[in-house]
Amino acid sequence: MNEIDDPAVRDALLRVVASLRRRDCTAIVTSYRTPTRATHHQLAPEAPAAIEVEYLSEEEVVELVELAGGDAKYAGAVFRAAARGHPQLTMATLLHLKAANWSRASLAGVLGGQLPGELGAERRAARQRLITALSTDAQTLLLRASLIRGGFDRALALEIAGLDPTIALPGLLLDQLVGPWIETYRKRRLRVSPLLEDAAEEVLTAAECRAIHLRVADTMMRNRDVSVLDASAALHHALKSEEGSLVFAFAHSVITCPVGVLDLLAPFVGELMIFGTDAPIFPQDLAASAMLRLAQLLVLLPHGTSENARAAWNAFEHELVHLKGPELIEGFALSKLLLHPRTGELFPDWLEILLRFDRLLRSAPKLAEANRNFNSPAGGDPHVSGVLFAAQLGNIRSVARFKEILERLDGEEPATRDQIFSSFQPGRGDISNLVNHAWLKESRAETFDWAAAAREYAACADLAMRWGNAMLATRCAIAQAICLDENGDDVEQALACLMQAEVKFGFDIALSRARAKIHWRRRDHAAALPLLIAAAEAGGQDTIEKAHIAREAGISAATLGDWAAAQRWFERAQVEASKLDKIPSVRAMAIGLLADTAQAAYRASRPDISIIKMRDALSALSGVDAEGTLAEAYCRRVVPNGLLWLYREITGTKAGGEEEVFYPPGCGSNTEPIEAIREHSVIALDLGFYLLADADQALTEPTGFYRNFRDYLVEGPIVSSELSAAIAEDRRTIATHDPAHFVERVRRHASVARMVTSGEWLESGDALKNPRRGTIPLATIGEPAEEDLHRAAEDYLLSFAAAAALAREFRAIDAIVEEGLASPEIESIHPLLRRMGGDLTAIATDRDGAANAIWLLREDLTARPAEFCWAAAWLLFHVNASRLRSGVAEPLVAWIFAGCTHLVSNARFRLSLPATTVPPVEAVLARSERTIASAAELLLAFAPAAGTRFVPQARSTLEEIAGISPA
Repeated sequence: MNEIDDPAVRDALLRVVASLRRRDCTAIVTSYRTPTRATHHQLAPEAPAAIEVEYLSEEEVVELVELAGGDAKYAGAVFRAAARGHPQLTMATLLHLKAANWSRASLAGVLGGQLPGELGAERRAARQRLITALSTDAQTLLLRASLIRGGFDRALALEIAGLDPTIALPGLLLDQLVGPWIETYRKRRLRVSPLLEDAAEEVLTAAECRAIHLRVADTMMRNRDVSVLDASAALHHALKSEEGSLVFAFAHSVITCPVGVLDLLAPFVGELMIFGTDAPIFPQDLAASAMLRLAQLLVLLPHGTSENARAAWNAFEHELVHLKGPELIEGFALSKLLLHPRTGELFPDWLEILLRFDRLLRSAPKLAEANRNFNSPAGGDPHVSGVLFAAQLGNIRSVARFKEILERLDGEEPATRDQIFSSFQPGRGDISNLVNHAWLKESRAETFDWAAAAREYAACADLAMRWGNAMLATRCAIAQAICLDENGDDVEQALACLMQAEVKFGFDIALSRARAKIHWRRRDHAAALPLLIAAAEAGGQDTIEKAHIAREAGISAATLGDWAAAQRWFERAQVEASKLDKIPSVRAMAIGLLADTAQAAYRASRPDISIIKMRDALSALSGVDAEGTLAEAYCRRVVPNGLLWLYREITGTKAGGEEEVFYPPGCGSNTEPIEAIREHSVIALDLGFYLLADADQALTEPTGFYRNFRDYLVEGPIVSSELSAAIAEDRRTIATHDPAHFVERVRRHASVARMVTSGEWLESGDALKNPRRGTIPLATIGEPAEEDLHRAAEDYLLSFAAAAALAREFRAIDAIVEEGLASPEIESIHPLLRRMGGDLTAIATDRDGAANAIWLLREDLTARPAEFCWAAAWLLFHVNASRLRSGVAEPLVAWIFAGCTHLVSNARFRLSLPATTVPPVEAVLARSERTIASAAELLLAFAPAAGTRFVPQARSTLEEIAGISPA
């Protein structure tokens, strides 16, 4: 239905739908635009929202191809040929292929992008409908828009409406066209239906089409920022406009892109990459064409082939003469070429290109002036040739190739060599990076010939020494020793190589560092440590090397048992590594060094420092991608393991299982992790903060982190950990008789008890990685209270008060009585509080008796044996049934046995018929067992001596606790 929201159309359709509904029929109504809510509600108030019919997906095209008798492998070609799933074009293509019986010729046409005749018929039909359905202005606007590649926004549509002849009210016409003829395309973007794409070329004159292309290209190029998604369209319209200034502007925008942006842009300008190199791309303007050729070369660098890149470069060299200032342009092109790290892969003669650039600098004063103020991102003042040489470092993939480069440079002037090597300076980009890179690349291969590499490094050292470059010669000798040691496993020859180098080239602290590394790898830490200390104190290394030296010194000191020194070295390494925290692998190393420092500090009897360092490590882990680089994956998994080690050492608790936790010195900052580490699970970071808080609180002198650790949580409190922390805190409070925040703790304990009983705290199998988040609410225990909350509150109150009374801490009891009676939130336990305050009314429950006993404990009950016996029984009943026995059961049992011992030993005269009643008591006292069960047995034996008799229910309870069968 066209114009479905028009009242006349809507009302007529409503009558039809009503008639169909009376006949129990189903209606399917389609429209170009989504109906308004009012229209939708009137037509089908009970129906769901309107369904957007998208283009066919590639999976749907596969199914259609098979239904049409074709092979599913051709579905991708059909999908692309039909404007990526346009329904009408897809069906037309399939009908054409089916009619041709899926012949090779028909398939070749589709695969080659040649549209079958059926698609032309569809487009001609669409144009015919256009003529009959639209006004002249609407037709003109639509035809102009049909030339726009890749979609357009509203502003661009209004721009092309301004061409001569000007279209009046273009915005209103555009609104009419959106839906039937123009589709929405991406966010805030439009595009002409594929049925009408490029329709203007068959309707408008060539001059009119050029004018449209010119306006579109000019509008795009005038934008301050052009999306990479529009780059191909901008190029297309610039070329079609035949306007050299626009082509030049497009080429300039590509050429001036940084390397990283070029890598992102390249896939979006495929048309530029496939232009032939045997003729100018844009013959109408040869200068613009040369610039576009350079742009083609640069976009080929990220993903192109060596053959195509070389052809583009050769073509550019021929076309360069058409540009003004060819020397400047050539120098610019060479520098852009050499800045891309893949150039060395595409151009094996990249060193010759670099030397050509260097010669050009000397022969072209304007080019030299333009590069005089060149600065490296790494700092310092390297020559531009040195920076470009460093950019190609990754393409030196073998020691033989490194030797070839030095031999080639042997034919250059010393000044040229100095410029080439200027990026590699001690303390910033040590030349070891250049020398060792080839070994790092080549030694990974199983076929690596380490002996040949060692010989080649030796030849390089001699060559460097002929140049008078002792630093380069020394580094080559060190690389030779690495080949002998790490690959040849010949430590003696490696050390001899370093000794000979010192004799030939002179002393260099790098030689001491190399000796230290050999000893360190052999775990000869006693020999390595002095050399590492000497290298660290001498300095002169770049930042990362300083970090490695200090780390290795820390591991050596720890292995030798000097943990205080290990702590200092790890701290020093961490400071250096943190200077490079923009590099993910080095940031991971710096975080691991915090964990290593924490271990060393604990071993050095500084647990306070260990807590702080581990806290900082956990905090920094929030910025580490557990699935990122291998170093990040390792750090995210191993630092929590270091925390677990520290937790077990401090608390003696085996959290996380019974297996032993291994954490060798320097484990957290391991710079050579293995890929298998990714197979280990990642735990939620916040779990670590809970463990660290427990460890802190277990210290003799806590740092206080346990009080504010929740401020460090990344994703918020964890329910299960909050429950565990609350239970542990309740037990500590009872054991220490701390009355502070009593009402809050009672209310929280009641909620904890309910949550534990209900099981709502139970975690899923993914609990370590994605634990349930939340806090513990404070329950209101008013009058009347829910039974489970009431019982839990009474349990906490009686356990706290009993422990305090047994410890003679009656001020704590007075404090909780005062605070509790003033709080209506715990009104249901006010009766027990009043009993503890001396209001001893009749006993109705065991808990009433326990509360009375707590008050009675203020006096010496051994003077009144019967009251002592009953008070002990009431308290024992509570402790036996309580979930908070810790800190209460042991002192209660001790108090009962002490009281009975005193009475039978020193106050027998207070007992009834001691001659017959005391021996059973003495028999129980003589046993070593001191448990709740033995206390119950003792009270059963003591009751006759106290001159009292337990009521049947009380006696039965004591017998059950004692494990005695009723008589």
